[in-house]
Amino acid sequence: MMKVALIGCGYWGKNYVSTIKKSKVMELVWICDPKPSLKKKDCPSSCKLTANYSDILEDHQVRGIIIATPPKTHYELARKALMSGKHVLIEKPMVDNSAKARSLIKISKDRSLILMVGHLYLYHPAITKIKKLLASGELGQVRYIYSRRSAFGPIRENLGVLWNLSPHDISIANYLTRRTPIAVSTNRAGLATDKDKDPWAAEIILDYGAGLKSFSHLSLLEPKKTREITIVGSKKTLIFDDLSDNQLKIFDASTNTEKTIRIKKITPLEDQCQHFFDCVKDNKTPLTDGQNGLENVLIIESLLKSQRKQK
Repeated sequence: MMKVALIGCGYWGKNYVSTIKKSKVMELVWICDPKPSLKKKDCPSSCKLTANYSDILEDHQVRGIIIATPPKTHYELARKALMSGKHVLIEKPMVDNSAKARSLIKISKDRSLILMVGHLYLYHPAITKIKKLLASGELGQVRYIYSRRSAFGPIRENLGVLWNLSPHDISIANYLTRRTPIAVSTNRAGLATDKDKDPWAAEIILDYGAGLKSFSHLSLLEPKKTREITIVGSKKTLIFDDLSDNQLKIFDASTNTEKTIRIKKITPLEDQCQHFFDCVKDNKTPLTDGQNGLENVLIIESLLKSQRKQK
């Protein structure tokens, strides 16, 4: 069992606790949070609670550290973990600027440590299946990708849809197209917010060249929660609704038929944690490594630049 520590036990951190409790390869031995929302009785029996990060850094039994704190804290927490010889799994977005991302990549390489970013959807069985369908040619040539991701908050200062929601859609589009965009743009959806701030609603476009684009609608202002991806191909169209009962729908306009593909029910976070363990054990590069996280951050920075150019 690999002993790991969790930094940050808020809304998302609690999901790590419940996931690792079921793991057969990882043991949660520390939780660090100044105000943990989890009670001791809800933690694994072997887990200690602390508000002092040094307790974890100085524990030589801890091999991996999972960081699930606000993005502005990621860099310093990850840097200290790597400098202490710990492997790191850091939640998305990796950090809040590309210079910090490059710094973490260098430290991890210099110390031969695993640096992995929690781009969760790349471990979702539906996304894995979609990638196989695209490779098989069933949909034909992809014409465009459209995603819709919305929720009713939470509204946080300096953390809108570009830093909060877009990492999901950026990582999915890059993964499925096997490319990085050659150009990006965004509209703030008419919100009268400061152009230097991350908006609460936006439309983003990722241009992959050769006529292929990905469009995303992102909002933290809509009461109806949506998590939907549509991929339009030259032969067929696929729709994945992450809030439905784990299924993909494929539509063929030429025959006016619809096919449903059921996806195995597995929590992507379980696969992500297992992948982190496997990478540490076998010293292999994660699917969502530091470079993958850097590419995501660079695109977000470009989207913010696009926003500032708007009148």
